[in-house]
Amino acid sequence: MNTTQYKQIELNQSSQGMMRARIRAGAQQLSWMGIIGIGIFVMCGAFYFSALMPGEKRLQSLNDTIFQLQETVSRSGGRAETKLTKVEQLAVFYKSFPTKDSIPESLKKIYRAAAAERLKLDQANYKSIQRSSEKMSRYQITLPIRGRYSSVHKFLVRVLKDVPNASLDQVLFERRKIGDSFVNANVVIVLHLVPAL
Repeated sequence: MNTTQYKQIELNQSSQGMMRARIRAGAQQLSWMGIIGIGIFVMCGAFYFSALMPGEKRLQSLNDTIFQLQETVSRSGGRAETKLTKVEQLAVFYKSFPTKDSIPESLKKIYRAAAAERLKLDQANYKSIQRSSEKMSRYQITLPIRGRYSSVHKFLVRVLKDVPNASLDQVLFERRKIGDSFVNANVVIVLHLVPAL
């Protein structure tokens, strides 16, 4: 190494030392608010690299896939978009609902969900509701239930997942004593049905 290289190394070490001294002096002058601000700045950077950047890559990948699919459809002579009339959209909507013949299977799924959560079901009430002005009918099931609150909650989530044409009309909870881990619930589930063709 020649003297010019030694001087360059000494200069770099000297400037690094001065930089460290400035950082230490600046850190000592910072208030707790400044330290929190720096912490938030560092956390934002970490959040960007851990969550946003992978999300942006995933979004770009999905956009590329959509573009490729559109290209494939246009090359095959198909139409990328098919627009339905409102009447056709309504017909598709009604076709997505089951008929009254599906009630026994839906009830099995509801009772299976209650058994899976170890809930005690009292005698249920059933009521069919059909208004002449409406195309769809409703089958109302009133279930008195006793069990843990978390189990009742899981039961309701499972019913709505397993029986897509079901909706919750009413849920009432009652606890006999403040410290009681069990609740009495009165649940009204409605099955939405279309007439058989």
